[in-house]
Amino acid sequence: MRTINDIYKKFESVSLNTLEYAKKLKQENKKLVGCVLEFYPEELIHSLGFEPIPLWGSKNKISDARTYLPSFYCYPLQSVLQSAIDKELDIFDAVLVPVLCDSLKAFGQNLKVVLKDRSIPFVYPQNKSTDHSLNFLKAEYLQIIEKLEALTGSKFDEAKLAESMKLYNKRNSLIREFKAISMHKESISPKLRSVIMRAGTVLNVEEYNEDMEFIIETLKQEEDVTLKNRVVLCGIQCSDEKFLDLLEENGISVVEDNLLSESEQYSIDGLIDEGDLLAGLCQRWEKLSSTSLSYSTKKERFDHIKDLVNRSDAQGVIIIETKFCDPEYYDYPLLKKYLDDNSIKSLFVEIDNFTKGNVSVKIETFLDILKEGVHEKNS
Repeated sequence: MRTINDIYKKFESVSLNTLEYAKKLKQENKKLVGCVLEFYPEELIHSLGFEPIPLWGSKNKISDARTYLPSFYCYPLQSVLQSAIDKELDIFDAVLVPVLCDSLKAFGQNLKVVLKDRSIPFVYPQNKSTDHSLNFLKAEYLQIIEKLEALTGSKFDEAKLAESMKLYNKRNSLIREFKAISMHKESISPKLRSVIMRAGTVLNVEEYNEDMEFIIETLKQEEDVTLKNRVVLCGIQCSDEKFLDLLEENGISVVEDNLLSESEQYSIDGLIDEGDLLAGLCQRWEKLSSTSLSYSTKKERFDHIKDLVNRSDAQGVIIIETKFCDPEYYDYPLLKKYLDDNSIKSLFVEIDNFTKGNVSVKIETFLDILKEGVHEKNS
């Protein structure tokens, strides 16, 4: 009989050792599509008979990748390219590269040198103010379909896409429900919350949905508590085990997040009832404005973060920066000013190859600031 701890261990294993999990699937003769970093059409890939697997890099040592990429590229992209050079990505039938920033644009071209036709770059339009944007993205998705069909002989079927969209919409709904429940549960540590969220893009969607239903029903039986030192995490991703453990060691509770690798990619469902399923899938990107990778002069992301803080009764925000991530760097000065103007306490942390001692001092200082805020509120 399975237990909730068994599921937690599985989620942690696949989240922290994604390539090992992919190798296991390949041994079971599953067809795999690797997806570099952030936002990609999982539903479309699944409907064509593939298992989509996110590629955020591994713990490999960067060496030959610097032949192709300068040293100021972000670590996840350098790591993924190194994995390709080391032939770790040979298990994938294809690898999708969503072009969401300048670095990904050049990275996609370099990856084609290594993976040849198995590398499939595609562009997300940043100007979403007209219908041309939706039509452009639909054309990009059609190109993905054509290339995957040519590589593997799979055939696109709208009925299968509809079924896949239903499965992934259900997954998104379950994760949103889990988030609402977990912010009141002492058993959900920052690391556990992270691996549960990230496992949603790794595990087979049917299996994940079944496990999440079990987790949610089990958590509902636990007593609600008011967690201490409540924070919202912001950024592209936060998967560093040492950093997440450090948060727990210091008694910090993650009650919400604005991470693309976690909450944000589950925040918008594909539209199934619009007739044109591909257009309904494209609207997930059209409606996404809560990340630095989606351009907006109005910066709706900032208001979204403020709403997260208010809804979760968080005491502060920790801004997680991936080193050399231009979109995040561009947003930070504006975001910092916005948070200050709205009396929201914040901490900036770069987590690539950080030393525990240095970050630990920052966390401890921020914790003192949060506690001072609680005293002021109660006085």
